[in-house]
Amino acid sequence: MRFSTQMMYQQNMRGITNSQAEWMKYGEQMSTGKRVVNPSDDPIAASQAVVLSQAQAQNSQYTLARTFATQKVSLEESVLSQVTTAIQNAQEKIVYASNGTLSDDDRASLATDIQGLS
Repeated sequence: MRFSTQMMYQQNMRGITNSQAEWMKYGEQMSTGKRVVNPSDDPIAASQAVVLSQAQAQNSQYTLARTFATQKVSLEESVLSQVTTAIQNAQEKIVYASNGTLSDDDRASLATDIQGLS
């Protein structure tokens, strides 16, 4: 079988083009710092990267939800503490008001104080 000059030229050009494409691929990998630039480079690694990315996004959502829940519980504890304090103050004033030594004006003043607690 005879090889024409044209065939040899085309084969050499294909080799040069393939080498350039490979160099470009390695250059892109080096510049981005990623081994898999396109999913076609390594489909398995690309799919694993997608799964990992989704897991990280889900983890971020859980972290945000946990932060909001913690803040909400803290707020509820604060409100509950304030309500407990108000109830205790009202109970103390009621016990004090039940003392027979107070005048009507004193009891009226305590009633106003208790109404102000709500």
